[in-house]
Amino acid sequence: LGAASTFAVLSFDILVNAGLSELTGDIGTATTMVGFPPGIYTGTKYIGSAALSALTAGRNVYNQIVAMSGYTPLGENLAGQSLGPGVYQFSHGAILAAGGVLTLVGTGSSTDTWIFQIGGSLLATAGSTIALSNGAQACNVYWQVGLDATFDAGSVFQGHVLAYEQVTADADAVIHGSLFCLYGTVTLDAVEVD
Repeated sequence: LGAASTFAVLSFDILVNAGLSELTGDIGTATTMVGFPPGIYTGTKYIGSAALSALTAGRNVYNQIVAMSGYTPLGENLAGQSLGPGVYQFSHGAILAAGGVLTLVGTGSSTDTWIFQIGGSLLATAGSTIALSNGAQACNVYWQVGLDATFDAGSVFQGHVLAYEQVTADADAVIHGSLFCLYGTVTLDAVEVD
């Protein structure tokens, strides 16, 4: 992620927070930021031109993922699947159904990587979870999202999310990784990102 690697949340357009969101890392937006406090963060706040180098780095990663070939195509629903390291593609959207579990199963290597190419929107519905198994690490999981990424209340998600248009995370959602919106807005409501 280069210059974006220290960010918990990064937005091109307005970054809006409501409630006690707890973010581990830097936060930034190229435009306006609202809601800190009550939201708290452990790093540095970047607004305006100071956030542009990180946004450029995030866009570069997004474009690199889009260009990847050799992927495995998947159906829309992530729930109930166990996936090893690799590149996976959803030509339209992807959904992690309510209460459903997606398990990422490592080989025991610290370099195991999961990359998800999503042509449309990503939705993690209420109470859904991504579980990590056999050494899988959230820092090695990447989600390229062509439209919006939404994390409903109580969902638990793993990895770096690079969404094109919008990111929304509702109350008590937990993201072990980071949230980037490369051309639109980020809206948070009492969430945790670490």
